[in-house]
Amino acid sequence: MPTPKNVTAALSLAKAGFRVFPARAIFNSTTGRWNKPPYIKEWQTSASADAADVARWWQEFPDAIPAICCDDAVIIDADRRPGGPDGVTALAALEKCNRDWPDHPVVLTPSKGEHHYFKQPIPPLGNRTGQLPCGIDIRGAGGYGIGVGAVLPDGTGWRIGPGHSTDLPPLPMWLEQIIRADTLPPTNNKIASKSSITRREQRYAEVALQAGIGDIETAPRGRRNAVLNSVAYRLGRMVGARWIQRNLVASRLLAAAISLRNEDGETAVTATINSGLTAGQHEPHPDLPDRAW
Repeated sequence: MPTPKNVTAALSLAKAGFRVFPARAIFNSTTGRWNKPPYIKEWQTSASADAADVARWWQEFPDAIPAICCDDAVIIDADRRPGGPDGVTALAALEKCNRDWPDHPVVLTPSKGEHHYFKQPIPPLGNRTGQLPCGIDIRGAGGYGIGVGAVLPDGTGWRIGPGHSTDLPPLPMWLEQIIRADTLPPTNNKIASKSSITRREQRYAEVALQAGIGDIETAPRGRRNAVLNSVAYRLGRMVGARWIQRNLVASRLLAAAISLRNEDGETAVTATINSGLTAGQHEPHPDLPDRAW
């Protein structure tokens, strides 16, 4: 149901300097959660901090909720799901192990999760998780988050946590290192010492790539990013085993993910592919079993 609170929140976010765009709120009866895809294509370039643009969008999409581009801010998304990992507790445990935890904006989400806002480091972080515990995601360059003040049709929304700063501090170095951890090169003595790769192994990887492309092209909305990450990880293991070239896999997966690129943009999709491939390279595929004749 349309609500004036969302356009008010969008204008407030734009006034604060965030680039805003309208997102849809679609309830997924299968997951029991709200999907929040962009209402407009090319949202990365169209998003705006101009009040006139915001007003025009909410005239066109009166039921939209405000989303913000994470090009200047990085959001640490600590999620809570019934029967799933508790990202809020996991992040609190990390905080206790590290003294450097500056006061920063904290937004409470409808699912009882938390969004922690920091300045983007240089170079900026994309939508990667690195070695963070399950239940914690990153909204970074090429990605977006739902802005504070947004209200869903069921009346729940995103609200600022009490007692926190409204200024964005730098991302703590220890947290940045954990997030970037999956960019480290893989090390595996068994793979590194293997002298040659067989045609059978190469063919295995080629078939796996074609199957993965099919999975990506047919993935349903709401599952596309998860499927892409899973396929990239599986193929990353074969890249780590040197059965197939990483650049070839990355370019083919990017071309296959056209639907997701239209939703999230090429930068976000590329970040997902790179994250999955790198994670897979850390766990190279084992040798294929000998054929039984």
